[in-house]
Amino acid sequence: MRCCGSRAATLLAGIDPGSSVRVARAALRRGPQLSLVALVLAGCGDDEPAEPPVRADLRAHAATTSAEGRAAILDAAERAITADARARVRRREFEGPVRRTSCKARDEDRGDVVVYSCIAIKFVGPRTSTAPPLAIGQPFQVRVEFPDRRFTWCKVSPPGGEGTGRPGRETAPPDACGGTG
Repeated sequence: MRCCGSRAATLLAGIDPGSSVRVARAALRRGPQLSLVALVLAGCGDDEPAEPPVRADLRAHAATTSAEGRAAILDAAERAITADARARVRRREFEGPVRRTSCKARDEDRGDVVVYSCIAIKFVGPRTSTAPPLAIGQPFQVRVEFPDRRFTWCKVSPPGGEGTGRPGRETAPPDACGGTG
């Protein structure tokens, strides 16, 4: 909620033409219009609660590429995420090493803007005869705007799971990265 005391003084000055803010402040000290000031102050601020700020490690990063074609643009996005993840490992935000990044489209819609779920891979397990190899790493999400050759990515913070020893809930990626929808 933001404070609008200055609006109250302006409102009181507006009630009595020719009075200044100084006169309005004197009227406030006297108190006869106190109920009017309380009414104005009660109506100040936003009705909707403010969204909590995005944690620094979950903020969006954007880049453009000169690559041509969807596959090349997605490859550029994967390389950018890999470079970002390696920098985060150097800052000790999570454990590495980061070998590469792999992205899969989140939805089947293949329009001009596609959201991908990605993983900055730190370990790849052995392949079995019936399943793909297990990949372990840090999840990211990227929103690719193919006509503009622009992509925006964010680290994803999944909730604590079995064996992680950390409680929590998922923090949704910012809308710039495709959000949760």
